[in-house]
Amino acid sequence: MRPLCNSHFGNTRLIVLFALAGGLILVLLMVRHWSPSHVIERQQRALINALQDRSPKKLDRLLADNYLDQWEFDREKIKLALQDFGSQFIILTLITEESETTRSDENATIMTRLNVSGNGSPLAHEMIRTANQLKEPFVFYWEKQSAWPGDWKLVRIENPSLASELRGYQPGDLKRALDLN
Repeated sequence: MRPLCNSHFGNTRLIVLFALAGGLILVLLMVRHWSPSHVIERQQRALINALQDRSPKKLDRLLADNYLDQWEFDREKIKLALQDFGSQFIILTLITEESETTRSDENATIMTRLNVSGNGSPLAHEMIRTANQLKEPFVFYWEKQSAWPGDWKLVRIENPSLASELRGYQPGDLKRALDLN
């Protein structure tokens, strides 16, 4: 029987040390990835992308069941409104500026200005002009929905500079008007 040499133990220790260091790095990356501030930041980016892409499906994954905004649009109505207004754009670009986030354990608020650009119908150009002239930033309210670290949902959007009365508009009006069948 051959005696074990010290280099064999040295190699084993080195492998164990590298495995432990790799595991520690992986744990730290996971903690950072699932930290509330990073999750909220990712959710906000996903929301802006959903609005920019005019995607009710993407928006649906981000909205809380109890979503209700300053125009009394619930979860379903805001998706219809997105379809209405999104249908007026050929190209839509949303850029966030001057963002400020406040967060507690269960809630987060993001105040940000949106720079809107794009191309489309005359209504699209009016929406761009109105959005870019707003005096106040948009306020996005997020809530943690469960113990899962990534489960933050949007519960409200508001902007005090926007009229709370929409002159009779109801979500789906443009879609219904365009569906003349």
